[in-house]
Amino acid sequence: MAPEGLLCRIFIRKQTNRGRGYNVASLEKLRSEIDYLDQEIVKLLERRMLVVTEIMEQKKELKIPIFDPEREKEVLNKVKKYISYNLFQEEIQSIQQTIMESCKKIQSSHLFPYHIYLVGFMGSGKSSVAITLAEMLAKESVEMDQLIENRYGKSINDIFQEDGEVSFRRTEHELLDDVSAKEDKMIISTGGGVVLSDDNVNILKNTGVIVWLKASAAETYNRISQSEDRPLLKNNMSLEKITEMLEERNQYYRSAADFNVETDGKTVKEIGMEIISLLGSVDIEREN
Repeated sequence: MAPEGLLCRIFIRKQTNRGRGYNVASLEKLRSEIDYLDQEIVKLLERRMLVVTEIMEQKKELKIPIFDPEREKEVLNKVKKYISYNLFQEEIQSIQQTIMESCKKIQSSHLFPYHIYLVGFMGSGKSSVAITLAEMLAKESVEMDQLIENRYGKSINDIFQEDGEVSFRRTEHELLDDVSAKEDKMIISTGGGVVLSDDNVNILKNTGVIVWLKASAAETYNRISQSEDRPLLKNNMSLEKITEMLEERNQYYRSAADFNVETDGKTVKEIGMEIISLLGSVDIEREN
């Protein structure tokens, strides 16, 4: 039934029953109607998800970007035009957004059934990119340094100062082992030194895909020079020191990474789209 007819019928019912109340039979009839409508909604949702799955396969075959933010906006705008009554506009748009997020999650789980680990030097953008990428892929993002701080109940700076780097690295490995074993696949922002341990690298390689976010020494210095929470640079925050550390670390990132993405001069969104494009261009198998 068209929305106009349904609202008209509701109005007639109100007028007819005014002054004499509703009865149980009329309520049960409406409940039956709701049950029928729910069945129809489920059928349509299933059809939509099957079509989305087919689109996903064709996009991958044709090497077309898997996720297109502009297309999402276009769909939402179309749905807005389909709405006949402003009374339900906000709710319907919210439901449509949820449907699209659910479909995106289906695509993401099918295409990327593994953890995505972001590695790179401090200031390379791992935390920001992880959050944005998680939104794009409808996945959860995890910040390893935050988990470590939660475990100790203190900041990274204080951990290094009071407990030492050895204690920090041990806890980092334990938490990485825990996170990597989770069934729900996530976007994981790792600490800058995670690749220094062969055991850590083995975990990363066996359970996910490793994306190295690269930044030049000059760009890194610009990003973190005012930061006070970089314990390894606490007494020597200089371009020279950063250059030295990058030269030492880059060999580890290069050896561990499946892909690398240059981040200089790019927005977080651009970096996220580049990562998705790289991952969507190959077939990758990892342990479940």
